[in-house]
Amino acid sequence: MKIAAVACFSNELAIASAFRDQLETFFDKSYLVSHNSYDKTEAIFAGSELFEVTVVKDIIFRQAELVRSEMVKAFAEGADWVVLLDFDEFLPFDDRSQFEKFLSLHSTKDVISWNWQNIFPEQLGHANLFSQPFLTIEGASSYTKVIISKSAYEKDPDLIVGHGSHSVNANRKMVLHNETDLKLIHIPFHGFEHLKQKIMQRAVLEGATGFFRDFLDVYVSTGTFDNEQIKDVALNYCSEVSSKNSPTIFGFKFPYIKSEYLYEKDSTIDSLFATVHTYILNRDNSEKTLIERELYLEQAAARAIIQSRSWKITRPLRAANSALKKFKSLKI
Repeated sequence: MKIAAVACFSNELAIASAFRDQLETFFDKSYLVSHNSYDKTEAIFAGSELFEVTVVKDIIFRQAELVRSEMVKAFAEGADWVVLLDFDEFLPFDDRSQFEKFLSLHSTKDVISWNWQNIFPEQLGHANLFSQPFLTIEGASSYTKVIISKSAYEKDPDLIVGHGSHSVNANRKMVLHNETDLKLIHIPFHGFEHLKQKIMQRAVLEGATGFFRDFLDVYVSTGTFDNEQIKDVALNYCSEVSSKNSPTIFGFKFPYIKSEYLYEKDSTIDSLFATVHTYILNRDNSEKTLIERELYLEQAAARAIIQSRSWKITRPLRAANSALKKFKSLKI
């Protein structure tokens, strides 16, 4: 059985080594897409034939197209199954043999769909994320992810993976298995820097409303976060109804993760916060297109990179200057 993974990332250095441990444990080959990354995430996967990294520099994140392209490549190179993942998602198996047994049980299926199991670290910002307990609540998120078999691709080579890899759209009828016993482990916020990046993107792209905007307001005014509020949002992430159940300790111990979580404070992220906060306070986002909002994020990021003195920023200054020139005529 040949199993492949497809995943996209942007600036995921903190959790990249742990994610690599997962890929090395469970997959014969992993097809990764780096979208506008300026940290050292790509270097984590360099020098190994187990990983193929495609670098994409594009204002718009065309995730569905990118994932489909890598999926097609994986099947062309002999994959029997393609698992679609993000860097905050982890398999609930101890080792490869358990995973193969699970897939073998569903060998007659074209697509396997399973829900997220949201978890939250007992101490957000802990230097060694996977050495501490995680919390969870009973019940799964309503969001699903998919595993696609070779038979699905053979039935319909034009099948389309939905945005976020939450679904598959095909012209031919697929035999679907909805997994209910096992769930894909999802860590919505694995560190403060990760949380900050999500806050900024959602606050700008989705407008000046919602809990991400609330997080941004609190952080800009106080310099800190409300940990209980973050925990509640994380454990109920993308759930249709917030659970009234109390959090319990999550039992899975991630035996395949050997690397440490590379927690570091990124001054560039902090310097972006004030800029983005000013933007959503003073602009009517409802009148702006998605492209304009993403352009704004790119412009703000380029300025922050130039101004930052953080040693982490490895992207050449000339690239940042080029980005600024590209957006200088943008009227936002």
